[in-house]
Amino acid sequence: MIRITPQMMMSRYKRNVSDAFASMNKAMERAYTYRSFDRPSDNPLAASQTFEVHWQMSLNSDYSTNVQNLQGVSNTADSILQNIDSLLTEADKTDTLKGIDGSMNDDGRKTIADNLLHIRDSIVAKLNAKYGDSYVFGGANSSEAPFRMIGDQLYYRGINVDTGENQNGASVVFSDGTKSTQVDFGEAIGGRLNGYTLNIQTSQGTNDAVFDEGAKTITVNVTGTSLTKGDLQAALNGLGTQTLADGTNLDFTKASVAGNAGDQVNIPTSGSSGSITDIADLDALANEKVYVDIGLGITTTDGKIDDQSAFNGAMPGIAYLGYGTHTVTNDDGTTTEVPNNLCSLLTKVADLLQNHSETSNSDLVRQVQPYTESFETSQTKFEAGQAELGQQMNFLSDTASYLSDIKTNLSDKDNQVEYVDYTDAIEEFYTQQYCYSASLKVGSQILQQSLMDYLK
Repeated sequence: MIRITPQMMMSRYKRNVSDAFASMNKAMERAYTYRSFDRPSDNPLAASQTFEVHWQMSLNSDYSTNVQNLQGVSNTADSILQNIDSLLTEADKTDTLKGIDGSMNDDGRKTIADNLLHIRDSIVAKLNAKYGDSYVFGGANSSEAPFRMIGDQLYYRGINVDTGENQNGASVVFSDGTKSTQVDFGEAIGGRLNGYTLNIQTSQGTNDAVFDEGAKTITVNVTGTSLTKGDLQAALNGLGTQTLADGTNLDFTKASVAGNAGDQVNIPTSGSSGSITDIADLDALANEKVYVDIGLGITTTDGKIDDQSAFNGAMPGIAYLGYGTHTVTNDDGTTTEVPNNLCSLLTKVADLLQNHSETSNSDLVRQVQPYTESFETSQTKFEAGQAELGQQMNFLSDTASYLSDIKTNLSDKDNQVEYVDYTDAIEEFYTQQYCYSASLKVGSQILQQSLMDYLK
């Protein structure tokens, strides 16, 4: 026969009361936190699901932030383009270009020319607008004002918008698969590097550059597969002055890399290369891409991001204004190189009005005609660019709504796996509180009976 002593009852009672109190305390914490677990070990499955949901919520938050930033930039760009479109309409439809006729006098010519140049300068100023710290229409280089008038010639990032000639001398543009990087070798070198190739290759050594006149190459060795633009510039500057076989000196200390010095340049493992020339590829500049991850599931092909898997946030200004020239055959069989850029066209017409007083009105109207026709064509393309921007804005709006729905769904899922229903939590707390109170009441009876037995 086993004798149950008061000490045994006391020990068992204390354990039971302690367990009841712990259960009540845990239920109380759950009642005000609503969490289904405090440590992963409490509920490993729920903890694993919660981690996955939180990771997806973090990604969704990043995507939403990127979309909001893109919407801000796009809204700013859209407002600017609308203002520019109004200026272009003013130039084309009112008494400016339409005012050029056979009845003009010298004062009339000057008034129209002054108005055209004022419109041109206003357009250039608007295209140098910023959103935050970035220039909206700078393409892949948003850290510097993209447009600049030098005399009566418009330059985009130092490049003549009509001829493609680089004001900063020979340059090269190469892509890392995400965005483009432009290297300028300085005005002093000019076009003497035409025909050379800039190679960037991965190596196990230090970041440095090697000049080879015979092979017509400049090779930059990169430690690993990435470097900053500042490191790239430092490597090129480190070439110092190179003396060619004909005695010509090339000063590489003036070489520069467009953009912020801290920006990363990712190099494919196979390396990257580009031809050096003082004539830039205007098509490449107008079609630059800066990809932003907005949750489309980025994929790559041959090291390059697929267009449909990310959003292109670049808005090169010359893509809207136009660039290059085209040849027009005049009635007398002669040809004229006519710019495609809207600002250049305004400049050309203003020049004809201001500086050709000896030209008769009838001849002037004939000379102006190719430029006014080109203006209308370029304005139509400008408006097409506006329409495309509008489509992108609609896409961003739809994406923002989609991401908002995902956020709601993830929040619901998080509530299911990480939290408990508050009514269940409160009900459990009162249940545990009742159990604890009951254990105290029962205990008092047990303790009272045991004490009396001990006194007897």
